[in-house]
Amino acid sequence: MTTSSLPSKANLEHLRSQAKTLLISFREGNPDSIARVAIVYGADARQTSRGLRLTHAQFVIAREYGFGSWTRLKTHLAIQAASAEKSGSDIERGAELYEKMLDQIRSAKTLSADIHSVTSSNARVSFRSGALLRARKPYQAHIESWIMYPDDGEIAHGQSVCVADGHNFWCYWPNGRANEISRTMEHDVYYHAPSPTGLAAPNREMIMSLGMVSSAVDIRTLHGGRDVQRKKDDVFRWTGAEDIDGHHCDLLDITSSQSTTRLWISATDHLPRRHIWRQEDESVDESVMESDERWTNVMVDADLPDSLFQWEPPAGWRQWYYPEPGAQLIRAETMAPDFEISGLNGETYTQAMYRGKILVLVLSWSCRQENSKAEAAILQRVHQQCLECGANLLVVANFGETKNGLLAFQAEQSVDFAIAHDHARMFRLLQQYGAFGASNLVIIGPDGIVIDSSVCNIAQLEASVASVLND
Repeated sequence: MTTSSLPSKANLEHLRSQAKTLLISFREGNPDSIARVAIVYGADARQTSRGLRLTHAQFVIAREYGFGSWTRLKTHLAIQAASAEKSGSDIERGAELYEKMLDQIRSAKTLSADIHSVTSSNARVSFRSGALLRARKPYQAHIESWIMYPDDGEIAHGQSVCVADGHNFWCYWPNGRANEISRTMEHDVYYHAPSPTGLAAPNREMIMSLGMVSSAVDIRTLHGGRDVQRKKDDVFRWTGAEDIDGHHCDLLDITSSQSTTRLWISATDHLPRRHIWRQEDESVDESVMESDERWTNVMVDADLPDSLFQWEPPAGWRQWYYPEPGAQLIRAETMAPDFEISGLNGETYTQAMYRGKILVLVLSWSCRQENSKAEAAILQRVHQQCLECGANLLVVANFGETKNGLLAFQAEQSVDFAIAHDHARMFRLLQQYGAFGASNLVIIGPDGIVIDSSVCNIAQLEASVASVLND
C-alpha cells in the first residue's frame, strides 16, 4: 500500500481526530473511506457487518503513515517528544543509570538473585514463574526454576535445576520431567551439553528453553557480554524514584518501537529490583502482553560455595535429548484434547465446536518466513478444499507472531482461512498437542479422534489433506 509521510509536527490528538473522522465517514458510507479501510483489511464483509470500531480506524491511520500498528505510531511520537523536550538531564540520566547497572554486573565476580515473575495477556494471568539465580565467573551458574499455570492451583510445573561448571552444562528435574504427550512424569533424567564460553556462555535462551524465565538481565552480561536485550532505537528516561521492598530505587522508562519497559534500579547497589515489560498489539482487538518481574535477595560478590557449581548424574539416571521435530506430537487414534483460543477478529475456536466434521489443524505457523507467501496460497487452497468437503481448516499462529503482522499479511495476500492468535492460551494448546518447533499438522475426525499427525510440510499439505478427505 502507498504510505504518507508523517507531518513533522504531528501529535497524538490530531491523529486520534483523523481516526475518528475516518470512523464517522466510513459508517456514513463514504466511498473513499471504505476504500481506505479495504486497503488495510481487504474486502472482508465481516468487518463491514460487524461495524468499524475506533481501534480499527486507528490501525488504518497507522498503516497509512507506514507504521505496523497504532502502538508503534504512538511510540514513535513519544520518542520524538522525548528527544525534543528532554534531550538533556532525564534522558542522559536514564542512559547513565542503565549503563551503571550493566557495569556493576560486569565487574562482579558473582551474582545472586531470587526472581519471581507474572506473565499476563489482557490482564489475565498466563503463567507464574521464578528462578533462584547463582552465577560466578568464569562461566559458572546454578539456577533453580519453576513455572505454574493458573488452572494448576499450587502445582508447579517445569521445575528444573541448571548447573554450569565452566566445562559442562547440566539440567535435571528433581520432581521428574513432564512428558507432554503421555501426561506422565519421566524420573531420573538429565540433559547435558558442553558449557559454552565467551559471549555465548550459558545464555538466557539456553536456560529459558529448560525452564527459566527472566527478562531484566541476560546472564551473559556477567561475563562481559553486550546487553542483547536492548535495541538501538531504545530511549532511556529517568522518571523519578520509588521504594521497592524497602529499597530506594531510581525509576527508568525504556521506550522502543516494539515495547515499553519500566525498570527499578536500586540507588544503593545499582542492581535491578523490579522490571515490567509491556507490549501492545492494537489491531482488530487490542492485545496487551505484560511481564512483571521482581528481584529479591540481590547480591554481587557473595561467597558462593563450590558445591553449587558441581553436579554429576547419579547412577542409573539416563540422558534426555531434545526431541526430533514431531517426536512429541499427539499420535493418531488418540482423543484430541479440547482447546479454546481466539481468532484475529475476536472469534472463539474450540475443538468441541468442530465435532461432527473433520478439522485440519495447522499448529505453530509463521507468516514471517521466506516462503510464507507461497505457504499462504497453499493454505488458502486447502481451505477451499475443506469447504467443498464440509471440513474445516484452522491455522494456529506461532507464539512469536502479532495480530498486526497477521492481519497485514492476511490483507496483502487476500486469504481468508481462519487464523487463531491468543497469547494467553496459545502456549497451552501447543503443549497439549506436543507441537514444538516447526509447524505441525493434526487432522481430527468427526468423533474427536486424531486421524493423522505429522511435522507439517506445507508444500505437500494439499495431498495429505486430500488423502484424508477422499478416504
